[in-house]
Amino acid sequence: MRNRNTCSTAVLAAALVLAVCGIVLGQGVFKAEVIDNEIVVRVEGVNGRALTWKDAKQNKGIIVSIKAEVPRDMELWATDFSLKYFHADGEEDRGHCGGLQTAVSSKDDAGVWIISKYANTSVKQGTRYLKLLFPIGNDVTQFTLHHAVVVDEGVQVKRE
Repeated sequence: MRNRNTCSTAVLAAALVLAVCGIVLGQGVFKAEVIDNEIVVRVEGVNGRALTWKDAKQNKGIIVSIKAEVPRDMELWATDFSLKYFHADGEEDRGHCGGLQTAVSSKDDAGVWIISKYANTSVKQGTRYLKLLFPIGNDVTQFTLHHAVVVDEGVQVKRE
């Protein structure tokens, strides 16, 4: 009798290896590192929108500055980023990106803010600097920045 878990695990592992190879060899990998962060109470965007936190005693915004190695010209979306953090009481939480600043070639250059959870910006290949805006609790002392990864590409939509 065949062990179903072993078979499923082997198939999953093979699929994962193929997916990773496709990303690495086919189009390159988006790599980024956090280089700075700053707590803010309001950010205004060029799109006429702003983010302000009503109860600044409990929550504020955090601007996360990243340095990215961009493997090809691409679009980056606010929905691709999230912040994982823990509150002082140990409760785990996530913050969704509420806006981003257009990518620039030097960390000293200033991009423009686009405030929207669906904000996106075109990014050229090479080393780029980008700022992301998230809500964060005042009791948070540490965070982890997440960026979307491809789970499965080209899945056909079933229609009846």
